[in-house]
This record gives sequence, C-alpha cells and structure tokens, in this order.
Amino acid sequence: MFCGLALSRLPFLGGEFLPEFREGHFVLGVSTAPGAALGETLRIGRYISVELLKNPNIATVEQQVGRAEQGEDAWPPHRSEFHVELKPDLPGKVQAQVEDEIRDLLKNVPGIQYEVLTFLATASAKRSAARPPRLS
Repeated sequence: MFCGLALSRLPFLGGEFLPEFREGHFVLGVSTAPGAALGETLRIGRYISVELLKNPNIATVEQQVGRAEQGEDAWPPHRSEFHVELKPDLPGKVQAQVEDEIRDLLKNVPGIQYEVLTFLATASAKRSAARPPRLS
C-alpha cells in the first residue's frame, strides 16, 4: 500500500531528481576556428577575461589554452577552457543571473563557439564519456 501511495505521487515531482547545483564556479569551453593561431586564441581569451572581470560578482578568471598531447584530454590551441570563480556566498538567484550575463557576453564575441557549465556538470560529462556504453 505504501509503495502504491508513493508511486501515485511521482507525477507531482519536479522535472529533475536533483536540484540544479549552485557551486559558485563556472567552466567555459570556448573554441575559435580550427587552425587558429595560439596568439589569436590568447587575444580572444584576454578580451573575454577582461570583460568577465568587469562583473562585480566575479572574483577570478583563469584561461587554459590547448592541452598537452600526452594529457588526458588533448586539445588543439584553438580551444580554451576558462575557470570563473564567483565571489563567496552569492545567493543562487544571483549566480543564475551571472550565468546569463556570461552567456550574453560570449554570444557577442565573434568567431567563437562556447558552452557554460558548472564544475560538477563538467566532471559528470567526462565520467559518462569515459564509460563505454553497455550493450545488452
């Protein structure tokens, strides 16, 4: 009987099993055109970093360009990853607003493709990509 009651409540639960995490940190994946020179990727990265740091809710921005060939995730020099640390103790609503502001900034940078993720979402994606699919 208890299981039946529990199952009857399932349709009234939200669309997600876990709430969206507000970690105070974003990981931005930014790619320029394949074959772009390292100097061009750095120039665009400096522009993005300076613009991000104008936001009073952002504490630090770090850019990594490319990855070592022998590394876990080898990337060419046209690909960057930015780690954006927010100021401490920002409410979830403010963090969501900052995420929207980051997206607005990036969509106005010509010649790039981008994604904005949280650290946990990035780690989860890497774990699921590393697992081979199960065939039954």
